[in-house]
Order: sequence, then structure tokens, then C-alpha cells
Amino acid sequence: MTFGAAVFFAPHQDDETLTMGADIRHHFVAGRQVVVVLVTNGGASAARASMCASKGICLTAPEFVIARDAEQFAAIQHLAPGAQIFYENQPDGALTVAAATAVIQKYIGLFPNGSYKTQSWLDVHPDHIALGTALRNLTNAGLVPIPFS
Repeated sequence: MTFGAAVFFAPHQDDETLTMGADIRHHFVAGRQVVVVLVTNGGASAARASMCASKGICLTAPEFVIARDAEQFAAIQHLAPGAQIFYENQPDGALTVAAATAVIQKYIGLFPNGSYKTQSWLDVHPDHIALGTALRNLTNAGLVPIPFS
């Protein structure tokens, strides 16, 4: 089977770079279409309060999300210029396996010959676990064309 797009599901802004950055770059260099799906809005990050307390940079939650989205966009453009970025805006810190499954199924439908990657179901963050579990369940059920390698 020839793979179409390389689809990466990032629970929060920066997860695509910190966890999947090397793979994103690899697929871009290989000439594949790169798609990054930001699944949550990232607004519940403790970094917002920390920035305010330690640096005096105090942003509202919407301002923080806009800043994180801009930072993510810039990072992705360095890794894979022209990559497609989609925003699902699920609530940060409250992602369920059911919601994660629905998001992943949407993009399997949009990119049916793609490969798919996300965080591990063995992670400690609940949003990461939900995405990892959803992709693992879909793969085990035979609903993902071929597991991402």
C-alpha cells in the first residue's frame, strides 16, 4: 500500500514538536503531505499561570491560546513548510477516548491512505492517553489502514 498523507494528532500545542518533530521532518523530506491536527485548544496549560508569576507575562486564556497557536504554526513551518494544520478545539484536560476516536476517524476519512501518529496510551497526561488509546483501539479493530511506523 502506498501511503498518502502523514497525519499527526497533537493533543496540545508543542506536542507535535517535542514528541513527533523528527517524524514530521522525516515525512516532509521524503516528499509526503504532512498534516498536523491540534486536538485540544491548549488553554488549560499550567504554563499560563507560571508565565504570569515568574515573568510577569499575564495573558487571558484566549490570548494564551492565540499565542500558543502562533508558536505552533511557526514550529510546524520550520519542520514541514506548507504542512496542513487543523484545529479541533476540544477542551484541554478533558479529552475523552470517545471524542479522540471521533477526531481520528474524521481524519482517517479525509486522508484514507494516510499514516497516523499520536501520543502513547502509556503517557501520564489524560489528553495524551485518550488520543493514544483511541488510535490503538482503532488500529486493533482494523479501522486504521496500516499502523504508523
